[in-house]
Amino acid sequence: MSCMRGMVEKFGEKLINQAIDIFEQLIEQNKQDDKTIGIIRVMFNMAQAATYRILTHIAPRIIHIVDATLTAEHTDIREESAQVMITLFQRQPDKAFIEPILEKSFMLKLKSFVQEKQDAEANRLIETLKLIIARAPELRIDDRMLILCDILNREWPFTIAQAKVLRAVAPFIASKVFHKNFYRTVITALEAELLKFMPKSED
Repeated sequence: MSCMRGMVEKFGEKLINQAIDIFEQLIEQNKQDDKTIGIIRVMFNMAQAATYRILTHIAPRIIHIVDATLTAEHTDIREESAQVMITLFQRQPDKAFIEPILEKSFMLKLKSFVQEKQDAEANRLIETLKLIIARAPELRIDDRMLILCDILNREWPFTIAQAKVLRAVAPFIASKVFHKNFYRTVITALEAELLKFMPKSED
């Protein structure tokens, strides 16, 4: 960690990008879980040690590397990847940074898994999402995911991907659902969804 921190702090952006090039190639060629974990930890150290200026430039590259490991079969890899995401979000908490990543790396990817019937990958992605929410509640990722599920505009039925996200988020908002207007909106949306599919009375 101290070695990586020193490298990120003292080297220029060009050398940092060259280092990322190397790790990106390694993770694409690597088939061993322990080496993948090592590379993800390097990404974590970079994300943690970089100055804000450098981080704004290297964050997209770090995300690209970590994105592919969010659904890894090995639990430790997913946990390390979740921690990288958390660190990036904590250091760049702006909505314009976080929400596009959540949409691309979780919502759109989950939608693709559902369409292609890749249930195992979908389940692992949801587990990673829950891990991020649980470890960093201050980021309010649960709220952000509800917004991405279009809770406030329910003209159409929920997709399976949206339903999976809602199921994952439910335990985190359950205790507050009757105390916050936004969470009551979730209940209203779910109630409206159920009513759409209830048989109409002939009376």
